[in-house]
Parts: sequence; C-alpha cells; structure tokens
Amino acid sequence: MKLATTLLMSLAICQAKFIDDLWDYGNFLGREYDIFGKNVIMEPLPNKTGEPAALIFFIGAYCEQKAYMDHLKAIQEKVPYPLWVAIPHIIGDLPIPVKLGHYVNSAKSELEKKHGYKADKYFFGGHSLGASSIGSWGHSNAE
Repeated sequence: MKLATTLLMSLAICQAKFIDDLWDYGNFLGREYDIFGKNVIMEPLPNKTGEPAALIFFIGAYCEQKAYMDHLKAIQEKVPYPLWVAIPHIIGDLPIPVKLGHYVNSAKSELEKKHGYKADKYFFGGHSLGASSIGSWGHSNAE
C-alpha cells in the first residue's frame, strides 16, 4: 500500500511539472490558455436580467466536456440572472488538485479576454474527481 501511494504521488508530481512546463511554454508563445486545448465557454441565455455570474465546472475523470453541456444549460435556464459557464480543457482528462489553479486561471482569462466578462465572484463546481479537486483547491484558495 505504501509503495502504491508513493507511486501515485510521484505520478501527480510529474503531471504537475508537465503542466507547469506547458503553461510556461504557452506564456512564452503569448497563448496563455490555448496551450491547454479548448475550454468550452457557454454564453448566458437571452432574456436574463440582473448581475451576471460565472460558473467554472470541472469534469470527472476521463469524461468529455460536452457530456456536461445539457446539464449546465439546465442550470442556466433555472437561474434568474445571466450565467456564463466555463468547462476547462483538462490535460489527460484527469482533474487532480495539483496545479488546478492553472485551469481556473485559464477559464477566467478566456472569459475576460475572448468574451469581455470579468467577475468579482465565481461559482465552482464539478463531477466526481473534478468536484473533489475543485473543493480541495477552493479550500486552499479562498479569495
């Protein structure tokens, strides 16, 4: 059991280093978020009033972004205010807490730079490993 835990931690550290290297390379090229692939951005539905908000949603392990779009659209329909939704593209489709902040920043950056949306507060959510990871990240990054 101890060996398995050590191997998993080593893998997580290697993945974190790989993500850091990609992030640095993307910044070097002037492509802050494109290096990670395509984030899915869902614009608010029409006829909503009030202060806009944004939800950054993290996929479950090995799940595709598009699998969540219908459910997230249902949330957009239920809330009375305009709701932006971002589903970050996760390298390897495995949203582990290590370096999750890069994906959060990627989504926020794309919302602001490509869509002109900047919020003071964001909602965070996820499915399975994505929910657990964003909860852990949120606990450590309560801003």
